[in-house]
Amino acid sequence: MFISRLKKISLYLFSAIITVVVIVAGVIAWNLLDVDRVKAHAVQQLESLTGRKVTVGRAELDWGKGVSVRMRDVSIANRSQSDPEFEAQSVWVVVKLLPLMEQKVEVEKLIVQGATLLVERNAEGQFRFGGWGDATEGKTTAENWKNPFQVSALHQLSFQQSVLRFHDYKVLEDGKPASLELDKFHFSLNKPLLKSDYDFILSVEAPHPDQPTAFNAAGTLKNLLNKDPVSRLQWKGKVHAQNLHLSLLKPYLHALSYQASDDSEIGFESEFEGALGGAWTLSGKGHYALVGRDHLPTLSDQDSPKRASAHFDVQVDGNSLDLKKVSLESGRFAVSGSGKVENIFSEDPQLQFSISSKAFEVDHSHEYMPLKLLPEKMHRLVQSRFTGGSFRIKSLDFKGSLNQLKHLDDKNNSHLFSCEIDLDRVNWMEPLPDFKKVTGTLLMKAGASKVHIAKTTFEGLPITDIDGVIHGLLYDPIADLRVKNKVDMEQFIKFLTRILGDDPFAEVLHAVESVRGSGVVEVALKGSLNDDSKLSIFGDLDVENLSVKRRGLPDAIESVRGKVIYRDLSVDEKKDGALSMAEFHGFSGSIGRSSFEDFNGKMILERDNRYREFSAKSRVQLAEVPDIQGYMDLSEPVLKFINSLQFSDGIAEIESFASGTPDTKAGVKRWGTAKLQNVSVRLRDKFQPLMNVKGILKFDDQAKLHLNHIEGWYGNSPIQLGGEVKFAQERKPVFDIDIKLPKLAQSDLKDIPRLDRLKFKGPINVSTRLKGTVDAFQFSKQINLTQTSYQYGGDFSKPEGRPNQISLKGRMTKNKDIDLESLAFELDGSRLEGVGHVEGDSDFELKLQGKQLELKQVASFLPKAPKLLSGLADLQVQVKGSMERLSQAEVRAQAGVTKVAFAKTFPQGTFTGNLDWNGEAIAIKNGGWVDKDSKLKFTARYAPGIEPKAPELTVELNEGVLNIHTEQSEGGSGLSKWMEGVSLFDKGRTHVRLNLSLLTYKRLVMKNLRGEVKIQNRKISVNKLTFGEDGKIHSEGALSFVKGKPMEFKHRLYVEGISAENFVAPFGSTFKEGLTGKVHNFSANLSGQGDAWEDIMGTLTGRVEFLLDAGKIYKRQMKNGIASLTGERQEASGTGEVPAEKPSDNELPYDSISGKFMLIGGIAETSDFILETPGRRTSLVGKLDLGKGEIDAVLGVAPMANLDKFLTQIPLVGKIITAGDEASLVKTYYALRGPLTDPKATAIPFVSLGKKVMGIFQGILQTPQDILSLPTSDDNTN
Repeated sequence: MFISRLKKISLYLFSAIITVVVIVAGVIAWNLLDVDRVKAHAVQQLESLTGRKVTVGRAELDWGKGVSVRMRDVSIANRSQSDPEFEAQSVWVVVKLLPLMEQKVEVEKLIVQGATLLVERNAEGQFRFGGWGDATEGKTTAENWKNPFQVSALHQLSFQQSVLRFHDYKVLEDGKPASLELDKFHFSLNKPLLKSDYDFILSVEAPHPDQPTAFNAAGTLKNLLNKDPVSRLQWKGKVHAQNLHLSLLKPYLHALSYQASDDSEIGFESEFEGALGGAWTLSGKGHYALVGRDHLPTLSDQDSPKRASAHFDVQVDGNSLDLKKVSLESGRFAVSGSGKVENIFSEDPQLQFSISSKAFEVDHSHEYMPLKLLPEKMHRLVQSRFTGGSFRIKSLDFKGSLNQLKHLDDKNNSHLFSCEIDLDRVNWMEPLPDFKKVTGTLLMKAGASKVHIAKTTFEGLPITDIDGVIHGLLYDPIADLRVKNKVDMEQFIKFLTRILGDDPFAEVLHAVESVRGSGVVEVALKGSLNDDSKLSIFGDLDVENLSVKRRGLPDAIESVRGKVIYRDLSVDEKKDGALSMAEFHGFSGSIGRSSFEDFNGKMILERDNRYREFSAKSRVQLAEVPDIQGYMDLSEPVLKFINSLQFSDGIAEIESFASGTPDTKAGVKRWGTAKLQNVSVRLRDKFQPLMNVKGILKFDDQAKLHLNHIEGWYGNSPIQLGGEVKFAQERKPVFDIDIKLPKLAQSDLKDIPRLDRLKFKGPINVSTRLKGTVDAFQFSKQINLTQTSYQYGGDFSKPEGRPNQISLKGRMTKNKDIDLESLAFELDGSRLEGVGHVEGDSDFELKLQGKQLELKQVASFLPKAPKLLSGLADLQVQVKGSMERLSQAEVRAQAGVTKVAFAKTFPQGTFTGNLDWNGEAIAIKNGGWVDKDSKLKFTARYAPGIEPKAPELTVELNEGVLNIHTEQSEGGSGLSKWMEGVSLFDKGRTHVRLNLSLLTYKRLVMKNLRGEVKIQNRKISVNKLTFGEDGKIHSEGALSFVKGKPMEFKHRLYVEGISAENFVAPFGSTFKEGLTGKVHNFSANLSGQGDAWEDIMGTLTGRVEFLLDAGKIYKRQMKNGIASLTGERQEASGTGEVPAEKPSDNELPYDSISGKFMLIGGIAETSDFILETPGRRTSLVGKLDLGKGEIDAVLGVAPMANLDKFLTQIPLVGKIITAGDEASLVKTYYALRGPLTDPKATAIPFVSLGKKVMGIFQGILQTPQDILSLPTSDDNTN
């Protein structure tokens, strides 16, 4: 019963549950079946969240994620643009179950898939999600998103398989916001049951060509359900990043003035806590793999080339970055410290940091982090002072702006940092003292550096315990250092030489070659290391038993004892003008077989002068002067003079004294004597030596050196010297010396520059006087060359015995210039006078002139000059150039020449004109030439040409008459030989412009001649030549002369529309009155070759055409002209008297003359020469041998020319009657053979006229075909 009742109760209960489930399911189904209502509710919620228009593609029920509606293709509109601002593939809206029972829709979860999210940060640092503006007035987008969690109890918000885009307007790159796009964005915000905080999980990837960067973060979000603003929401969790490429963070690294290569990457793990609008704390560790832009490691040492690790504790609060504790390790290198950055995103953030490190290499300091953050200029500046070895930073502090850090190398920013550094085997560099392998400490603060050097070496000299301060060590170092050591003297001398610089006492040290022994020295160094004039040195030196060898001396000074005290005077002492002082006390020693003792001296260097005193007595082997002059206290001029001499033998016994201040007006007074015995001396590396010099030199307290009876030999020439030299207080010796060389031989000029080119025989008598100083003196020189024969190069040659005098007078100025006040060169009656100037040791200028110079006489000294018969010249010459390059001197000359006649030249005659030579060419102006019946005016320019340039001549014949006589021209062979003898025509270029009223050459008479003649490469070219009464005869041609070949001739002549008289006029009397009429045209184009004109006639090749009309032929004149041209003589026929000739017998009127001649090898052939005379036509067919002057032709005469003309007008019949092409009814033929001037004419019998008969039949047979047949395609005639 109980079981039965239990079953019934269970049945009722199950039925009730089923009923409730069915009812609830029905209610849910009824509510969800209205998808549009749920969709509308979801859209309303999204629009409330975003403040934007929301569009949904389609919606459908989905039970996979709970009771939900899946909306596809969701987009959120952009307020200001047409494109949507947010898009998602799918959005699931999961609703709560119980509200559905009351027909209410409440969203419990919102799941977004395939979305593209936009996050922006504006210039003020405010974040905006989705790039959306305010949803409702007074609320930000973030506040709108927070509202569903507080009001609607939204438990979960999830983004899956989405893309996140971040635009940061607070950090700009090239004017654009910094941007970052992240793929595979997964974010989940979920509220656990019974908890008020939300849990979040974030994972995302940043794409990269090599390997994507993965970010993972997880933690909790607090205060989401409170009424606090979003900016105060607390985030706490852990973040992990792997393979983070620094190229993704370039805009932010640039803001920190840090640059890294694209393949640099980091990874880190960190705990974080903070709020979006507040401070963030990060604490963790990271690892680095940084490769610099030059592919060298930036966080490395030799043991760890590419990797490093770090630990950090950092706090970020708005624009402030607080590095509470940061440490970094890379192999053996480690650095730790702390710092702070204010206004990190501003143009010039404020920085403050303090670091310390383990030892690192100085030369690689720029490769270590965070030292790499220091500007590159600062690293270079430090490395310009120190190199090698290592630094260990005990402390390095900086406080200032980023811009100041970038310009830390600026001296004005030196107070912003301080440091304490241990140095280990570091080398110091200029301008610091050249210390090597320095071990010690360096404390830098406020621009001052406290130095303690435990040990170092300087130029090989070990030094210990150097202390002091260097101000401005990295910029303009000013030192205050002290040291006291027992030193090896050789090393100490090198040390003193370095630090004393140009100090006068240093001059003594420079002369020391080697030192053996030791001494006790105490030195203080104070002043600017960049300016030796501002560097003061103090020192005491005690020496005993030293061996000192002076530079250049063969023997050392042994057993040296004494004390030197050196000091730069104090500031108060310097006010009196003194700068430094060196004193020598109790010095003694020996050198070779000599010795000295109790040597005391003093030298005081003042601002304007220095004082010294000494006395000495010695016997000097002059050959050893270079070795011992360092021990001789001589004035600078005397010392320079001695150094310019090279002694090889002889003795000087010297006793000298000196005292005074050399740089004052009083100077140093020196006096003594020197007796010379068998001295051999020469200017060092110049000239020949003076041998066997004897005499006495005296010098007194007035600084005068007297030369008393000094004589000797200069090479093989005796020489005498006398006078005095005064060494003035201003160190400029004043001399007045006479030098005589009565028999100077050529062999003694071999070492004298510029004179060694003179080649002469016989003695020269030279007398010279010099008066002045080495800077400025007067001179006079007389040179007699009468007994001398000489030459200069190959341009000038003077034989022995012809009078020749040269006198020079002038002065040398303080600028080392030489003014030649007078210069006279007289040679065998011809005299040139002038002045000159030599600037320094090189440039010079001479101006010379001569009056009425006999050119024939002058030319006798010039081997290359053409031979002259007569002529006078007024000459002015200006020469500029360098004494070192005489051959390149610029020569300008002007000469007016008269009655100049050259021997064996073409053309002969006398020349006048004004010549101007500019160094490259001779210009002839107002030129004139006269010879017999010829007279020309011309201008010309001739450039002789210097290799590789060829000579060039340009001539303009302006006016005049030129008659070239037979004896002046020898034909082609003579012209070729003449050209071979003249380099201008053989190798150069000649251009002649003709403008003559008359030119005659053999039988040619050319009036009004105009044109151009060019000669080049042994070729004469005639261009644009016109002549004749009316200038209508045009001609051009060429003659070529090639060695070993006959002359080649080319000629072209053409005439149009002139009278026959003017046409034959150029032949002069040859055809005078031989032809009248009009020449319509005449053209000849001929070429030939041969050694003479007769040979050329026999080789002529070309073409001749002509047409004349309406004139007369005078047979006798024409016949004589042809005979004259061919060279044949006219002989009278028969033995009787020549009958008198009637004028009508000599005249031959003509209507026209035409013809064409083809010439090959001197043979002219024609087939259409026609002479039309009144009542008769004469034609000629045959050959004319111009070389032999013979003819072989057939002459046809048609006596009825008028009838023939009439018959040829009759169609068909006329052609038949006049024999077709013959065009004549009756014609008589003659054979012409023999000389051109008198050929033998033989009539051809009628029976032999096969051509005549065949011509008639040819006309009959061909006439129908000619008339009736049409031309074929192959027939080109018309």
